[in-house]
Amino acid sequence: MAQSLVSNKPSAVNGNVIFWLDAPQTWNRKTRWVTLAGWCVWRSGPPLQAIRATIRGQVFETRLFHDRHDVIQHCGVSADQIRCGFSFEVRLPRGEWPLSIEATNGTDGYCTVWQKKVVGPIFLSGLERRQRRSHAQVAGADRFYWWLDRPLNWDNLEGELPICGWCIDREEEPITGFRARVGRKIYRGTYGIQRSDLRGSFPNSRYAHCAGFAVTAKLPLGRSTLALEVRDVRGEWRSFLQRQVIRQCRVARKDRPPLEDAELFDVDRRDIVSRFAFWLEPRCDWSRLPRSQRLVGWCVALHGKSIKAVRARIAHRKWEAQTGIKRPEVKAAYPDVIGALHSGFSVTINPPRGRNLLLLEACSDQVWEAFFAYRIYRPFFWRRGENRFGKANRYEYWLRLYDRLDARDRSAIRRHIRSFDKRPRFSVLIPCYNSDLRFLRAAIRSVRGQLYPDWEICAVDDASEDPAVWRLLQSAAQREPRMKIHRRRERGHISAASNDALDMATGDFIVLLDHDDELALHALYFAALAINRQPDLKLIYGDEDKIDENGRRFSPYFKSQWNPDLFLVQNYAAHPAILHAGLARDARGFDSDYDGAQDHEFLLRCVERIDQSQIQRIPWLLYHWRATPHSTAEAVSAKPYALDARARAVEKYLQRRRIAAVVSTQGEFQRVRYAIPAQLASIIIPTRDQASLLEKCLRSIKEKTDYELYEIIIVDNSSSESSTRELLQEVAKDERIRVISVPGEFNYSKLCNRGAAAARGQVLLLLNNDIEVIEPGWLSELMSQVTRPEVGVVGASLWFPDGQLQHAGIVLSPERIGNYAYFRQRRGNTGYFSQLQLVRNVAAVTG
Repeated sequence: MAQSLVSNKPSAVNGNVIFWLDAPQTWNRKTRWVTLAGWCVWRSGPPLQAIRATIRGQVFETRLFHDRHDVIQHCGVSADQIRCGFSFEVRLPRGEWPLSIEATNGTDGYCTVWQKKVVGPIFLSGLERRQRRSHAQVAGADRFYWWLDRPLNWDNLEGELPICGWCIDREEEPITGFRARVGRKIYRGTYGIQRSDLRGSFPNSRYAHCAGFAVTAKLPLGRSTLALEVRDVRGEWRSFLQRQVIRQCRVARKDRPPLEDAELFDVDRRDIVSRFAFWLEPRCDWSRLPRSQRLVGWCVALHGKSIKAVRARIAHRKWEAQTGIKRPEVKAAYPDVIGALHSGFSVTINPPRGRNLLLLEACSDQVWEAFFAYRIYRPFFWRRGENRFGKANRYEYWLRLYDRLDARDRSAIRRHIRSFDKRPRFSVLIPCYNSDLRFLRAAIRSVRGQLYPDWEICAVDDASEDPAVWRLLQSAAQREPRMKIHRRRERGHISAASNDALDMATGDFIVLLDHDDELALHALYFAALAINRQPDLKLIYGDEDKIDENGRRFSPYFKSQWNPDLFLVQNYAAHPAILHAGLARDARGFDSDYDGAQDHEFLLRCVERIDQSQIQRIPWLLYHWRATPHSTAEAVSAKPYALDARARAVEKYLQRRRIAAVVSTQGEFQRVRYAIPAQLASIIIPTRDQASLLEKCLRSIKEKTDYELYEIIIVDNSSSESSTRELLQEVAKDERIRVISVPGEFNYSKLCNRGAAAARGQVLLLLNNDIEVIEPGWLSELMSQVTRPEVGVVGASLWFPDGQLQHAGIVLSPERIGNYAYFRQRRGNTGYFSQLQLVRNVAAVTG
């Protein structure tokens, strides 16, 4: 917020309050009804709960229920005051009267925060009279809490008007539908979009978590009446907003902002009064479904019997879903709901041609209840790839824009290849066992289609029980002279088969390819380009995504540059892994003792033999990992033995490097706990006044820290409050706490430097005075990490009081020098490919 804006507003009456009005922008408009919108926070004290306006004996009251992240950053107040925004209407009487705005924290009484004399009009204008008449006609408007996130501005409206927000019934009855009405035309919308941000504002509402709505209405030229309506359990439509809108432009602007990321399901919920919370991942264009469509999501019962099974149904056709899939983010959102952790489901449907009603149903105590309904369409005639890029899937739309090569691109790449100084040969290893012939054929085809021509395929059949696998390899080898094949007499499992393929390889570099995965057609070209630019490369990896049984790509993993701590517990470099052939043989190939995690164990042995400068990431999607119900692309839990093998591989790696640490399994990944040193940690806390914050910080350190070797240095910067001085005198009696006085203007760097100069410990820990310890092992974990020889600085995860993430590392971005990674993510959210659960290297940290 610019200082010029702040200076134009009247200051608050109460010096302990910071108050701001976003609307109205001017008081010169002669209207009887005025919308007051803005925010209000305490400088110190508990969060405010409600605000009211008083004028000539009339009282207009509302709750503070809008989150204002900008206010927290601008004012520097505590994060528990983030819900400080308000918006409500005030009726101005005729003539000039004092308007007073008051606020309360819910326990104390109201205090005045702002006053101003305002003038109400003698007569209402014709436009306002029509608007108020329309407002009065809205049946039951006072029955609902509601808010519009969009449109932000009702001026200069276009032909298509995206509308989204939320609406909650004050009488706690479920809302079963939503629509917009423009004149006589009705536009069906979506209701039930997840709104986890409302759980804190309406803790007693059973339906607040799914109260979001969205719709796109088409406006005629000129003036029209827009009404927003919701449907109750009896099927009656009730309006909660009605207003005049004007469309002035005939041609829509090209810079119109996109609609929200939420997928707009046109759900017919007339007969569904759901006790379930659910989510269905965006998959396709529902108006043009293919012959086979896979649906993935989750569903929990908020009350009543828990869910035992899930199915999809179209008329008399039924498809049973695979249930029990682990969804830790759902458990975090619904910690008290039985079965939330394993609430995921997956089902593949084969819809009949034409228009049909798709139902998703959950079974509790042998009773099936519908929780999702959607009218779908499967064309009578289907063209391959027709459903690839529906707007419902943003990733598929991104692929169409940025990951598609036309004939001109291919020609340019081939010309570039002919100019290479080095033409390394790649040996692609494909171990096979009882392979699905469709996917094995696709894997071979992906290599044969490479734009870079210098490669060979080394495929080994690990004594498959299905003879068709070997016949397919023979047939492919007859057509492709660059393909070598071998058949084992007895099964040796994947490591033995991979070693046989490695023995057949004659190339300069080794490429690992599973028998059901695919290489992008430009994968080897980018690898050869990287080698030409840096000839001493030993290990190359790139980005990847998943591909399902129908060839649909999803779940891209855009990876970081080499991240050794992350790689230790997550094998993110295996797809694809391109290694120098000499390095692979020097590491002695794959170890069958680690089948299930043989790639990770093999790469760990390779990495410890080379310098980090010889590892490079290619920032392109090079690998498509096949996701089937029994593959680790869907979940590592599909192969439980892989978890044990991975933990043992990490343990062996640490033993070879003589690093004292304990490895444990944490979900689908590993947790490495390094030896805790016996070194003194100096905790430096700069502070000024705010005794309550400092006292809470110190108490939490003493009560919740299991690491005993620490001292606390409080750097006091001219505290003037008597309560703060008394607290500092009291805590100074503790032999582990010292108070240093540094007068003058506030300078955080100077205060930290003075604290560091006085520290006696081998490790410095910079801590803000508003931090509260919540995990007893926090200091032990930080000390075990920071005392590693290769580590200089360590940061901890910091959480706001409302359970949202404040800090988990700082990353670089084009927009800013440093951004907080996963800022405002909810507790329990695992982050991008579970990175919030894992120790990893970042650009910077803060305390």
